Amino acid sequence: MSFAAAQSDPLKRLTYWIYELLSDYGDSIQRPVIGLAWVWALGFAAFCGYFASIGAYNIWTAIGLSFSNLFPLFGFGRLHLNSVIDTLPQALTALSGFQTVVSFPLLFCLGLGLRQRFRLR
Repeated sequence: MSFAAAQSDPLKRLTYWIYELLSDYGDSIQRPVIGLAWVWALGFAAFCGYFASIGAYNIWTAIGLSFSNLFPLFGFGRLHLNSVIDTLPQALTALSGFQTVVSFPLLFCLGLGLRQRFRLR
């Protein structure tokens, strides 16, 4: 794929570069997991700081909210954290959306890496 990236126009080259950065062209499991961990930690720190400033929720709520934003397919956020999500300010609501949007490509790249690792040949 690196040869195809070198032969393409700059916009396509950028997409190949992002794909290589995120998952080593679908071969890496470690890169998407590290990316998910960073995105989770960013959300956890922001939510934990906000909850500590208002004194309303505990650390487990911040952990759960950040986790539910990364894995929206499970539906934990709407089921258990609806009241918490409704009280968030706009900046943290935007951060929740950012976590959700960024998690989809990372989960896809993780799935590709797992498929490559356990593929029968």
